[in-house]
This record gives sequence, C-alpha cells and structure tokens, in this order.
Amino acid sequence: MNEAVLIATAALLITSLLVRVVPVFVSMPLGAGGLRIVGQILPTAVFINLAVYVAYSEISAAPAAAATSLLGVALLATSGRVGLVGSMLFGAALYYTAAALIG
Repeated sequence: MNEAVLIATAALLITSLLVRVVPVFVSMPLGAGGLRIVGQILPTAVFINLAVYVAYSEISAAPAAAATSLLGVALLATSGRVGLVGSMLFGAALYYTAAALIG
C-alpha cells in the first residue's frame, strides 16, 4: 500500500470516528434547528469523504473509469432520487464496468 492510500484511509478513519464515536461520549446541546441542520449536512459530509477517498485511491489505477464513476455518482447524488447507498452501488457498478471496457 502506498503512502497516498494510507493517508486517505487515515482521513476516512478519523472522520468516521468523529461522526460516529465522539457524539456518543460528548453531549452537544443542539436545538431542533441545529439537529435538523446536522441531520442534513452530516450524511453529505460522510458521502463526500467517501467520494474523495475513492477518487484519491482509484484515479491512479484507472483514471477514466474513476472519473466516469464519480461523475455518475455526483449526478445521482445531486438529484437525490436513489439515496446515498443507491448512488454508491451504482458508482461501484459503473466503475467496474468502465474499468473492464476501457482496460
């Protein structure tokens, strides 16, 4: 594993710990408006973090397939019709299909 992949993995781990583990131990008094904002922003932030990790680690291996997949996922994510899990599954399928076709 090269240094770039290790850095991206560490960033993903730290972000995951911050958004999943720290809130269990640290109580943050947020009003109803604050909870609504966090509920909207946090899933998007985690998704962007995942997309950056994928881009960082996969573009060097298959740049055309990675770019095609990220573009497809970005279009699905902005439409909001299939949700985060659906767009990630679509992106993975698109990446592997493009990698097989492009080489």
